[in-house]
Amino acid sequence: MERDRFTARLVERQGDCRDEKFSCHSLIHGHRYDIPIRNSLVDHKMTLPWSGETLPEPFNEDCWELSQGTRREIFEVEHPPNLRFYNIYGTNQATPNGLEFTDVGDWRDLSNLKYSTTLTDGDGTVSVESASNHGLNASKTLGVNADHMSILMKSDTLDFVLQALYGRI
Repeated sequence: MERDRFTARLVERQGDCRDEKFSCHSLIHGHRYDIPIRNSLVDHKMTLPWSGETLPEPFNEDCWELSQGTRREIFEVEHPPNLRFYNIYGTNQATPNGLEFTDVGDWRDLSNLKYSTTLTDGDGTVSVESASNHGLNASKTLGVNADHMSILMKSDTLDFVLQALYGRI
């Protein structure tokens, strides 16, 4: 039987802290399906460059559960009423936010297929969408025209931090 071919798009998705953050969206015969990335990593393997040994590397369920527990704790903890949260993030840098695979026959094929990267605004590592959707009540936010590693070196950032420390914002 010939397998159906489809396009898979791996994108970051915002949602409830208990949702799966990453998912594969596919289009099969005109219908949209939401298939978790863990399905694509069922038979994933990694080859060690120094020895050539191949090891299984499936989706790490334990790591995923630990990260979700941490997210729940962050959102459920009761903060002191006078605690202020400030959000500083980088902008104006091409930032990957998705992978697009074509001619996918089986989700397990993803680790061996060529893909293209979709880009969005961010700091080159974290997208503006992700950085600004933290779910916390920020007193003030600052978008800085900087990449991920140089945000703290920008005078805009240093001025913002000093103003926050001295209670001016």
